Amino acid sequence: MAAKNTKKPAKAKKVNKKTTKRVKPEVTKTKAVKKTVTKTKSVKTAKKTIKTKANPIEQKIKNAQKNQNLVIGTRTVIKSIKKGLVTSVFHATNVPENLLKDLDYYVEISGIDVEKFNGNSAQLGEFCGKPFKILLTAIKK
Repeated sequence: MAAKNTKKPAKAKKVNKKTTKRVKPEVTKTKAVKKTVTKTKSVKTAKKTIKTKANPIEQKIKNAQKNQNLVIGTRTVIKSIKKGLVTSVFHATNVPENLLKDLDYYVEISGIDVEKFNGNSAQLGEFCGKPFKILLTAIKK
């Protein structure tokens, strides 16, 4: 009877060899996955080109913020205009009329450029990376 028991494990070894051969079709499935990954990379590069296009006003504000030359807030902007420390001023679309009149008066005297930001004060504050609304911003000389 011991001879019968030795033959059965020999058959099991042959079955194991067959199972290793079955693994090969799974390798072809991983190749298909790699192809889909390359397709998504091309989509990501297309999105990056869309994001790089920016408004020139937004570029000026970002550059001033990187160089720490950005003045934020109505009081500080008007004070710096009076002192002559500012080269250009940006305002949101929802600035009150009385503030615009004051701003126009000081700008005419000092000869500073005034540009309108495409967005309200909340969007301007968010663009500058602040958690509050901003009506006026300016760039220092």
